Amino acid sequence: GSSSTTGMALGGGGGGGGEGDEGCGSGPAGRSCETSRILKCLVRGSLASTERRHLEIVERHAADLQRHGSSFRALSPEERLQRAAQLACDMASSVSEDLPGKVCRLLRRMAGALDGPLERPVVKREAPAMCDEQATLRKALRTGLAHLDLEDSSTRLCIADVVTHLGSMLAAYICAHGSLSSAEQHAEWRGLRELVQSAFPAMDGGGPAPVVAA
Repeated sequence: GSSSTTGMALGGGGGGGGEGDEGCGSGPAGRSCETSRILKCLVRGSLASTERRHLEIVERHAADLQRHGSSFRALSPEERLQRAAQLACDMASSVSEDLPGKVCRLLRRMAGALDGPLERPVVKREAPAMCDEQATLRKALRTGLAHLDLEDSSTRLCIADVVTHLGSMLAAYICAHGSLSSAEQHAEWRGLRELVQSAFPAMDGGGPAPVVAA
């Protein structure tokens, strides 16, 4: 019948008790068993296709993040300051208007531009003459991440590259120094770390979040 033909097309045997139909038998019960097997095969194929698609999305996002970072670092100090301020302004507007898609895109740009934690100097540095663009980026990153529903699977997929990038920077510092306590602006970094862990609860310590299609 047509179900036997479909089963063969999906990699199963025919409908007459062949090797691929072990345990199915014949008659209505056998046809039901074969239908169940066909559906399972279809589901497995669909899941594999979805996983591949998710991985492609994450890889594309990660490439965009690196590109944004390279572009930001090619700017002059004054231009970086202006760009950071503009990104922060755009983030505030996107959060106010509740535009999660735009928030995710802005997070990617900011994460690419962000430098990792630095150890606090023994001698306190003089306050900078102008606002530090890195401080602006850290604050805007926390604002954006805090606005998103970090338990939503679609959101986690959208920011997987962002969270992995931030987690990797945090992990590198913690591995070198034991904790974030010695970092400059350690309270800000701890806040970012908590948000990263909220997006990927399986992440322990300061290690990078696994890039798994959610």
